Amino acid sequence: MRNVSLAQALDIAIQLFQAGNLDGAEKMCTRVLSAMPQSAEANHLRGVIADQMGDVPKAIQFLLVALKNDEANSEILFNLGVTFSKIDETAEAISYFQKAAALNPGSAEIFFQYANACFAVKDYLSAVPLYEKAIKIDPGKADYYGNLGATHINLGNDEDAKIPLDQAILHDPNHTNGHFYLGKIYHRRGDMDAAIKCHLQALKNAPEFVDALFDLANIYRKTGDLTEAANLYGKVLELRPDFMEAHSNFGVVLRNAGNPQAALKCFEKANEIDPNVAEVHTNMGAIYGDAGDLKKAKSCFERAFEIDPSLSSVLSNLIFIEDLDLQIDQAGQQSSRQNWDKLFIAPLADTIMPHDNDRTPDRKLRIGYVSGDFKNHSACHGFASLIFDHDRENFEVYCYDNNFNHDEMTVKLRLAADGWRSISGKPDKTVVEIIKHDQIDILVDLSGHSSGNRLPVFGYRPAPLQVNGIGHSPPGISTIDYRLTSEFSTPKAEEFLYPELPLYLNCPIGYKPPDPSPDVVPPPMLSNGYVTFGSFNRINKITQNVYPVWAEILHAVPGSKLLFKCKNMENEGLSEKIREIFNNLGISDDRLILLGQTGQYKHLEAINQVDICLDPFPHGGGITTLDCLWMGVPVLGQISDTKMSGRSNLVICGPLGMDEWATRSNETYVQAALDWAFKPAELAVLRNQMRVRFDKSYFNFAKDVETAYRAIWERWCKTEKPSPWDIKTVDS
Repeated sequence: MRNVSLAQALDIAIQLFQAGNLDGAEKMCTRVLSAMPQSAEANHLRGVIADQMGDVPKAIQFLLVALKNDEANSEILFNLGVTFSKIDETAEAISYFQKAAALNPGSAEIFFQYANACFAVKDYLSAVPLYEKAIKIDPGKADYYGNLGATHINLGNDEDAKIPLDQAILHDPNHTNGHFYLGKIYHRRGDMDAAIKCHLQALKNAPEFVDALFDLANIYRKTGDLTEAANLYGKVLELRPDFMEAHSNFGVVLRNAGNPQAALKCFEKANEIDPNVAEVHTNMGAIYGDAGDLKKAKSCFERAFEIDPSLSSVLSNLIFIEDLDLQIDQAGQQSSRQNWDKLFIAPLADTIMPHDNDRTPDRKLRIGYVSGDFKNHSACHGFASLIFDHDRENFEVYCYDNNFNHDEMTVKLRLAADGWRSISGKPDKTVVEIIKHDQIDILVDLSGHSSGNRLPVFGYRPAPLQVNGIGHSPPGISTIDYRLTSEFSTPKAEEFLYPELPLYLNCPIGYKPPDPSPDVVPPPMLSNGYVTFGSFNRINKITQNVYPVWAEILHAVPGSKLLFKCKNMENEGLSEKIREIFNNLGISDDRLILLGQTGQYKHLEAINQVDICLDPFPHGGGITTLDCLWMGVPVLGQISDTKMSGRSNLVICGPLGMDEWATRSNETYVQAALDWAFKPAELAVLRNQMRVRFDKSYFNFAKDVETAYRAIWERWCKTEKPSPWDIKTVDS
């Protein structure tokens, strides 16, 4: 080798490099550089060798020397772009790719890597034409199409993304990113089956592809497959332990699966990784809210809103838990709603356009219902009759479904509706355009400030008339004209608090009995020999001043028991806490029957084990109360005039002619329980009558509501301003 010329030595170095002998190539290159330290070709090769050996800083050092001696070499510029990209010096990389592309406009790979660098700094608009240029030069590379599709997805252009992604898979059926990004498109469209299929294919090619595992877990979480979601989040965290979003979403799954303590640990871990994520604080607030720790819940929600003041849902969460806050009256609650309206509805005033709906008073009307609860959920049992029992000759019903988690109830509702639109994940403006396109005459909110609401949509006023119905009512939205209510719920003297005008009904809520339902049975006391009281409400409704009153009743009725059934009661921590509370009040464990969450039919069977239900106060039950009444079990409540949520027992029991079950003090509450505990014959008669009473009240709900719809529509046709309306004016 001593007689080899420098030119020959460089050729040998190139041959060794091409053969994969990096050590040999490096030695030969070093020999050349010792004699010719400014050789552009030798420095270039030495830089590429260093890069492939993993020494990127040294690679850059040699490449810069090469460029200094050959400034118009597009290959050197290209390799500098590649090496700077590897150390995240993307701005430098882009400048070199730009120069390389100008010198060699026929190189597809230069444009591809140039586009990748723009993608890395989220300059997606610049990346698109560069990927397109690479494809034009070399239309056979699957990666070029795949990355172009990914760029369009990041720009929110799903339709533009799908074409190149399909091409990527056409050129390479096992293209992992192609399947993954197609899965993301289907996920965003709400086509979960197609999304799952794509992600599974991506994972078949790359089993440890974390992003695909994570997105697939999110899909299973949204569709209610909590077991599969939990397994996938666990795998994601094994591969990437510091993945904040995975910890947070895993916590959501655990909360929904009835394991709040494990969920809280996940949220705390996510917060430890990044303390400035609003969603994490919101999730922690939900855990504390479920447990009735309003102080901590409020603190979490306030912190979330501090982080991201654009999140209307966070303020909705704060409004929702105010129902349970004994220190806030109805006027205080409405003040919070006014603030929400000022922040999220008032700024939309300029977007409201005139409506050109046909003003014929007696024509067939299109009613749009917006909810996140078109599923087997308590709220749905309150509004389902509006869909199942609507007058098909005079009304068309369109449902705007803000939920991915569907079940058998969703299927039944979808079959009963005239139109069904999935809006979950869609931006507000998109939802508004969908509603306008459907030419809805009356748009009805069925959520209020509860989870899954789309209240901001109502700020755009996509329909000429807007109504708040069943749900967390009233939301206090200035662009909603009316709300369904009753004189039990909102006394006329209180009306000045609400922007939505009242539509007074006999029942402000409907009830669609579960089908099938168990038969009503005689009072269990007749066979047991003792009285069984019961509660089936959420645990956060049972405030600390309720337990002593219930204990007083148990002490006063010898041998009586309390059946307490709620979500998470199967959790040992909660059941032990309940036992401890009652033990401290002198009630032994053998007088407590603690049951956790079950399916609906078994839930109704559990109600059959109870003689008298005890409603919590000041926030009583809603659909839970109706379930108990449907099973013939009377519900004893204590009402409070300070806020609407404190009147729920009277609101529910009043239409059934059971006003006397709504007491007004601890003393009268206890006395009523004692009186009825010793009247088994009267309780038996009441149980047998109860379902007949439903026939004369709750089962007329859909008809009464549609009567109200027609009345307010006729007003709109006459260009009259909205004003209160009462069903009694029709009945009389």
